[in-house]
Amino acid sequence: MVYLFYPQYEVVILLKIIGFFFFNPVFLVAICVIAISGYRRIQQERRQFSIAIDSHFLEARSFFKDGLFVGLIASVVSLLLGIVVDNNWLVWYVLITLLGLVCFTAFWDNGILWLLVAGLAWFKPNLVLPGFFNDTIIAPVQGAVIPSALAIAALGLGACARLFQKMPQLELSPKIKNAVRGGREAYYAVQRLYLMPLILLVPGDAFPMLKGWWPFFNLGNQRFTILVLPLILGLNLKLNRRLPAELTQLQRPFMLASVIMLGLAFLGLRGQLPGLSLILGAVLVILLRGYVARFLAKGTSHLLQPKAGIQVLAVQKGTPAQKAGLTAGDVVLSANGQPVNSQAQFYEVIQASATFVSLRVKTLHQDIKLAETAIYKDSPHELGIITFPDSEQTHQRRI
Repeated sequence: MVYLFYPQYEVVILLKIIGFFFFNPVFLVAICVIAISGYRRIQQERRQFSIAIDSHFLEARSFFKDGLFVGLIASVVSLLLGIVVDNNWLVWYVLITLLGLVCFTAFWDNGILWLLVAGLAWFKPNLVLPGFFNDTIIAPVQGAVIPSALAIAALGLGACARLFQKMPQLELSPKIKNAVRGGREAYYAVQRLYLMPLILLVPGDAFPMLKGWWPFFNLGNQRFTILVLPLILGLNLKLNRRLPAELTQLQRPFMLASVIMLGLAFLGLRGQLPGLSLILGAVLVILLRGYVARFLAKGTSHLLQPKAGIQVLAVQKGTPAQKAGLTAGDVVLSANGQPVNSQAQFYEVIQASATFVSLRVKTLHQDIKLAETAIYKDSPHELGIITFPDSEQTHQRRI
């Protein structure tokens, strides 16, 4: 017999589950991290470009929005597969994820984080919080810790594949540095966190302090409760030779890794070889990380400051430049038939025609295209293009 709770308590129970989710320390610290990241991005843009490319907190929007759909799918799969985690895994997940969030700007790898949690939960099964967790239930589910952790890692890798599919729509802030052979070049740093709510089954006697106010149900002869875990996905990549849109090519290897990881989870469960499954999972994550490193290093999309024309580093949303079809990586060779080689020169040319501009543009593939657009009558220079500043000492206007 399966029962969850009486109908009259449904709203109260739902509020308790939501409260447990939003007051989870992982969720609260992640909110602080994305707030700091957003603030630092805006300040960096204003230092380099005199304006914020987007003054809204894009990091918060991505955090809440982009992971919800994959979280829903992953939760359905989790329940269908019967993924069960114990209190020890939950403690290690919170501790390791908090540590990862603190070090997020320096390093983050989803696969390494999840396998580290699985390994610690397997080798150190007695790390519990006295009085809150019941360590007597560890043994019955200990054999399923590694398979369940690998299954969660598989769901996370699949979610990352979905996020890579949306990379062309991701708004990233360009950064400028001195090139090795002189001049300047731009690069992009992908540092985003995503919230993936994941519904998990936990043995019903794991939380003695929750009895009386938390939903429990019987499934066969076992007692369970449901937790909605704030699973944090992170992307921390430095793009020196790639544009953000090219990251869609990583979707297939991440999806393949997700399928293999799920197979390792079944191997650990059916073959009673959790240790071997964990080792193979670690090898898979290392191979995947090596593939990503080679992919980023072999790119050819160098954004060097050109000698002829002005390099488009970013395009602001809702501006004439976006409507004209300009994208990061384009080089504007001329405006209204006149060659332009600096931001100041470009500004002077479009000022002469304050309502319309015609641009001759060279793409990254060396194709030539024409882009025409009306521009704001009261602010003819505000096309929404972000380019290299004219010099190291001068700030860039919004053009």
